[in-house]
Amino acid sequence: MRFLHFFGSNVTFRSRGLISALLMLALAALTLAPLSAFAVEPLVIDSSAAVLIDNDTKEVFYANNEFQRLAPASLVKLMTAILAAEAVERGATTYGAEVTASATFMHDVSWDASSIGMVSGETLTLEELLYAMLVASACEASNVIAEHLAGTTDYFVQLMNAKAAELGCVDTNFANAHGLPDDAAYSSAYDMALIAREFLTHPSLVRISSTVKHTIPETNKHKERSLKTTNYILRDTNERYYYKYAIGLKTGSTGAAGFCLASSAERNGIHVIGIILGAKAIETAEPDVFEVQSFIEMKRLFTWFFDNFEYRILLNPTELIQSIKVAQAGGTDSVVIRPESGLGSILPIDAEDGDITRNITVYSEEESAEALAAPIERGQTLGEISLEYNGKIFGPVSLIANSDVSRSEAAHILAKTQDAFNQTWVKLAIAFAVLLVGLYTAFSIRRASIRAKRRKARKAVDLESVRWDGSGEDS
Repeated sequence: MRFLHFFGSNVTFRSRGLISALLMLALAALTLAPLSAFAVEPLVIDSSAAVLIDNDTKEVFYANNEFQRLAPASLVKLMTAILAAEAVERGATTYGAEVTASATFMHDVSWDASSIGMVSGETLTLEELLYAMLVASACEASNVIAEHLAGTTDYFVQLMNAKAAELGCVDTNFANAHGLPDDAAYSSAYDMALIAREFLTHPSLVRISSTVKHTIPETNKHKERSLKTTNYILRDTNERYYYKYAIGLKTGSTGAAGFCLASSAERNGIHVIGIILGAKAIETAEPDVFEVQSFIEMKRLFTWFFDNFEYRILLNPTELIQSIKVAQAGGTDSVVIRPESGLGSILPIDAEDGDITRNITVYSEEESAEALAAPIERGQTLGEISLEYNGKIFGPVSLIANSDVSRSEAAHILAKTQDAFNQTWVKLAIAFAVLLVGLYTAFSIRRASIRAKRRKARKAVDLESVRWDGSGEDS
């Protein structure tokens, strides 16, 4: 048995004496107290296989041999009903279509199979056939439906298997439309949960399979018939079986398959699907009265789930996460970011907020990222957030600007100027210009110096000439 309680693990220990045991218990109490949020009660369902999934997300909350291939008995009729509903939805038939049983419709139905006593040539509407199949588990109704939709039951079985593959079933093979024993037929609890999930997308099938009592009007071959559901989890006449939040689906039982049940329940906004395969019937103190464990175990499974789990809002779209610096802005230097959408999940009821880790990424704060600059539009994506609970990741959800941020043109021009001066080619050009100016200055100074020396030299010559001319004699 595999129990998917990813919310923590049980702690066991062995002690060699009373004192040692007490010491270890005290230590465990001190060190494990913060992990109380993970204390989901373990559960063991008494059946060959079982699974419980969330109808919305397919997340598994309980599983025991969920992939084991087993005989599904009349749970096969869920697929027969799905194909009928799809045929109606695409316009190939209607629920009011009159369908007549062929001469061979009972070819693979044993005398002891569940039945409403149909005979060859009898005509019922497709809807009445679905009531017969889903409420009273009539096997012959399955064949009549199959022949109506596909011409032959063999071709209909091919359609059933193709639909199972489409739904992602990898451990399923159908051999007939009703689920009576066949060595080639099998499915798993998980695959049946996928099929049940598809079944629940058709409101007409949910309505019919949730019906406790139904009357089939008189037909051309039979008087009026009263049906009662075989699904006792829906019937409030037996307190041990009844679960008031249960919705629809199907029972099944054969000697080879044991007692099987596909059920769903909705409570506190959570809709889950439960599948039990291979449960037993236990004899009671009353002679020849047996208690069918598929109903009791399904009720235990639902009760365990709703007692231990709840839907939790993890992220609200109105929550203000943090402020981010904004450059070149007018009137402000930051913008607040919030989640683009809400985020929620099913968690243990005693999970604490402190056990949920938030991972926030702001794109402008990433390494090598450009700084965030105005203008910013309200709703603009600026980052993302994901949450983690005990190794499970939720999200990511985009983080968006909560308001507009206008741009300051002066700051923008200054920033552009600074950016320009930060460009490599601009720096090289400036350096080259400075070099030219330096060279020109040095050249000018050199040239001025030479000119000055020349002027000085000429002046000296002129003075000597003046002194010679003034004396009139050669010295």
